[in-house]
Amino acid sequence: MQKHFLSEDLLSRDETYREFTLIRGQCLAAYAFLENSLVSLFAHLMGTSRDFAGVSFFKMNNARARNATLERLLKKRHGSTHNIFWNSYSEQLRGLDAKRNNIVHWATRSEYISGPPISKVVLVPPNYEDGNENTPEIRLENLIEFIERCDFLARLTEMFLFILGSRLAFVNRDEANKILPTWIEIFQNPIAYPPPEAHPLCRKH
Repeated sequence: MQKHFLSEDLLSRDETYREFTLIRGQCLAAYAFLENSLVSLFAHLMGTSRDFAGVSFFKMNNARARNATLERLLKKRHGSTHNIFWNSYSEQLRGLDAKRNNIVHWATRSEYISGPPISKVVLVPPNYEDGNENTPEIRLENLIEFIERCDFLARLTEMFLFILGSRLAFVNRDEANKILPTWIEIFQNPIAYPPPEAHPLCRKH
C-alpha cells in the first residue's frame, strides 16, 4: 500500500480525492452555518441586533471563551431554566469545535495499491511522519457525520431562540401554541444525538 500526501494535480485526476476534498469544504460551510445560529443567540442574549452582535462575536477567536460567554449571558438573561439542556449543548459544541480544528489543520493522505485510482483518502495529524498504526484519522464518513451534527445543532439553536422568545413574532399564534409544549420539554432535557425518530428535527433517511 503506497501512501501519498497532498498533490496539486490529484483534484484533476482522481474522483475519490475530489469527492473527499469537496466534502471537507462542506464541513467548513456547515460549521459557518452553525456559527451564524450562534451569533443570533448571542444577539438575543445581549439584547441587540445581529449586525452589532457580530462585531464582537466574530472577534472571539477562542471557542472556549465564546462558549463560556454564551453560558454566562444565558444565565444572566434566563436564569437556571435551561441548565440541563445547556450543559449537554455545550458538550456537543465543544466536540464540534475540536473536530473542526482537526478538519482544518490535519493533512490529507491518499492511499493506493500500486497506482491511481486512489483507494482511500483520510485526514491525519500534521506531524504525520511521526505516526504509526495507532495514529487517529478522519475518514469520509466522519466528515459527513460532522456536517449532519453541525446542521442539527444549528437548527436546534434556531428553535431554542424561538422558545426564548426572539422568534415568536414570526409565527402564527395558533401554530405556536401547538408546538410550544414539545419544544419546552426538549429544552428542559439533555440533547439526544442522533435524535430519536419522534424528535421534530430528526431527518428521516
